[in-house]
Amino acid sequence: MNERIQTSLATTFGLAETAPDAATAPRGEYRGEQVAAMPDAASLLDAAAEELTFSVSEQVEKDLSKRKIGEEQHDHRVQVQVMIEQYAKKLPDLPIEKLKLFLTYLKSQPDLTAAQIRAEAKNRFGDVSHQYVALAFSRESLADAAHLGGLQTQLAAAIDGLLDEHGPAIRAGLNISVAAQTFADARLGDAGELRDFYRATALDFDHLSDAYGAIIARHGETDFAQALAFLLKAAGDDLSAKKPSTSTVELKAVVDELYRLELLSGLREQCHALVAALRARAAIRADYSPHALLQDILKIQAERAPSAHQVLAIGQAMGVEAVEAEIYFLRGLSELAREIPLKAYADPTQREKLRAAVQDALDDAIAREDA
Repeated sequence: MNERIQTSLATTFGLAETAPDAATAPRGEYRGEQVAAMPDAASLLDAAAEELTFSVSEQVEKDLSKRKIGEEQHDHRVQVQVMIEQYAKKLPDLPIEKLKLFLTYLKSQPDLTAAQIRAEAKNRFGDVSHQYVALAFSRESLADAAHLGGLQTQLAAAIDGLLDEHGPAIRAGLNISVAAQTFADARLGDAGELRDFYRATALDFDHLSDAYGAIIARHGETDFAQALAFLLKAAGDDLSAKKPSTSTVELKAVVDELYRLELLSGLREQCHALVAALRARAAIRADYSPHALLQDILKIQAERAPSAHQVLAIGQAMGVEAVEAEIYFLRGLSELAREIPLKAYADPTQREKLRAAVQDALDDAIAREDA
């Protein structure tokens, strides 16, 4: 493993390369869609220490060719400086001076264990991607320090352990930090907060309605569109990176779902109007929000075989009791269902199934009123 780490650090941080061609990969089905079976997260993590990134290595070589001291001599100090410059491009919020202070500290403590090195890195650099860079930078900086062989070994072990525990989060941070810095502001948060938001939303992505709820909970209605735009940009950057944070199949599904959410977010105004109209009739729970309604719609919209029972359950969750109010709600929901664009469905046949389920629920309520 030490040899693996030792040979990998010169090619650490180029994450903007295009992923392998899906046309040559085995294909299968994921969430009802035909997808290419690209390398999974486990295989990506196994390769992370050798080939986590690529483009920085190329850029370093180009820059060094311009900075040669003489015809053949490569100054190691120049190489380290070029690496720092490239790290700063990949992680715009990386505290460069802290890297140098961390390296100075390690040199003064050559007997540190891997665990102690990791603890110190965590204390100085909260973000795991920053921790990885600090360890990788230190390892490369000490590559020609023969008298610090023990420290080099422990650094390699520290890097290995960090990748084993936080590989996807590290890769995500490296892949999307430029987007995070671009979108960072007083309302959405700083680059670190947006990086964590992406990790929590994309790496733990389960359902479209959960992503919607996470955006609303964190950024509210006012900043919803901007927060979603960030997630789309970050997920696209992650997917197109040479080493994505997780499997390309999963990331492609996340990107597709986020685009569907962008299409479906236009229903927010209708949900607000319907909830307000029902509330004016004192027909629903006081704490039921338009966001809860849209989340419920997103859940049932994703069902392969939505049923009238599931539609009626939305009204029950709202606290609709009187059958007249239930009919009013279901008619409004029927209008909402017709507003959902075809592109918002993973399977176009789902549109008619959803409309049919809403109509069946409405017919059931009308029958109960007439009984």
